[in-house]
Amino acid sequence: MSIESLIAVLPPPARPYDASGDFSIVEESLETGLPDDYKAFVRSYGYGKVCDFISIHNPFSSNEYVNLINGLDIFKRELNYLGSKHDSERRYDSFPAIPGLLPFAGTDNGDTLFWLVDGNPNDWRTVIGEARAPIYEEYELSFSELLAAYVSDNLNSKIIDSLDDLTKEFVPWPTS
Repeated sequence: MSIESLIAVLPPPARPYDASGDFSIVEESLETGLPDDYKAFVRSYGYGKVCDFISIHNPFSSNEYVNLINGLDIFKRELNYLGSKHDSERRYDSFPAIPGLLPFAGTDNGDTLFWLVDGNPNDWRTVIGEARAPIYEEYELSFSELLAAYVSDNLNSKIIDSLDDLTKEFVPWPTS
């Protein structure tokens, strides 16, 4: 799915924060490419929250907790901690293992949205991981398809709540 389908249900802000940077440096640091729809999202939306609930990690943000690269170590520690407590239930390894989970967003409830890194970045599946438990939902949806399904209230998830009380907009956040 292209970013245009997401834009149709979730218009980008007029003035996005942290929307520019060199993705080749990011991809070199991660030692993998990133999905084209994610890169288009960062350029169009910058840093902020989807429906004031899902914080999208942005490689150009100075906030270490939402910076795609800097935040990766935090998520690896959390994933490995959960794995050590629940080894028999662990379904995924963390990136850079292939296949492995690479976090791209987090919710206000502490849940994490991941790419399942395996093969061409534009073909990566998405995974939602429940906070503090080794419970996952895997989707054959791209980054923008997952977000569009959520915003349209068409995401069948037991982990992420529906949009009943949330605003259907992107809320940009300045990082400085």
